[in-house]
Amino acid sequence: MDDPALQDAAAVRVAVRVRPLITRELLQGSKTCISTDGPCVTIGRDRRFTFDHAFGANTQQEEVYRELVGPVVENCFDGFNVTVLAYGQTGSGKTFTMGTGEYGGGEHQMGIAPRVIRATSSTCANEQSSRSHAILTIIIEQHLYPQHNTSTHPHTYPLSHPLSPTEGSPRGGGLSSAGGAAAGLPPYDGLGDGDVFRGVGGGGGSGGGGGSAVEVRTAKLHLVDLAGSERNKMVRASMQGPRFRETVNINQGLLALGNVISALGDERRRGSHVPYRESKLTRLLQDSLGGNSRTAMIACVSPADDVLEETLNTLKYANRAKNIRNKPVVN
Repeated sequence: MDDPALQDAAAVRVAVRVRPLITRELLQGSKTCISTDGPCVTIGRDRRFTFDHAFGANTQQEEVYRELVGPVVENCFDGFNVTVLAYGQTGSGKTFTMGTGEYGGGEHQMGIAPRVIRATSSTCANEQSSRSHAILTIIIEQHLYPQHNTSTHPHTYPLSHPLSPTEGSPRGGGLSSAGGAAAGLPPYDGLGDGDVFRGVGGGGGSGGGGGSAVEVRTAKLHLVDLAGSERNKMVRASMQGPRFRETVNINQGLLALGNVISALGDERRRGSHVPYRESKLTRLLQDSLGGNSRTAMIACVSPADDVLEETLNTLKYANRAKNIRNKPVVN
């Protein structure tokens, strides 16, 4: 792939979003240790990173969507698979950014997921009459225990069978899914019930030859709100028993994801084995990273100096991800 335009289209688009200091951090005297300047992020005195976008503490939700997400999501209607994922430490603003939690602040607080749903619904409604669309939304939550189901959504149900390898997971329990907008159900229903919001969009067909030919395109749209990335030793003191074991399990999935990103993002390791099979999470995201997808990643960080090391780890993670080259094709 020698064409720079094609290389850019295949690259994972990476942005960093710095949230403001919150009340707790201000009360305990935390200072800001990170700054943004254009696409550049500086942490501490001299550690500097450059990304596709760097969103400062005053960035509004609409700007994040307009600059990073909207252009990627539009590709879904051209038949491309699309992924948008958020990564970062617990409390760094991932769920607020993705919009997969509860929000009541109106338009200015609306996150990525509801904006994507609104945009895709609008596109479907405004398409030419010669094209039609069908959209199915599914929410998947990954957790440690097969019997554990945190969702209270009325359309939530446990998977009747393990996800097959072709669906992105090794055999085993610990996954549940929630139906959304199939059969005319409101697409906003169930938003926030799982760590992974997975949308599947159906493209329209155009008739030809007097109506004797129909073109059908199917594309996947993944919106992923990853679990917190903090290290086990940071949560050991505050968590015990099953909750701590679940955190360890989640971190193992994120570690596997980090191994995949390292294998794909290191030019010296290109062509080597990519360990997708190390976890359910990496199997689910196999197309999204290094595969058939146009992908955007947003790394969310706290500006507080007392978590500088965790923020630096997130930036390093994102810096590796920007070197990943996917192979998107029209389905």
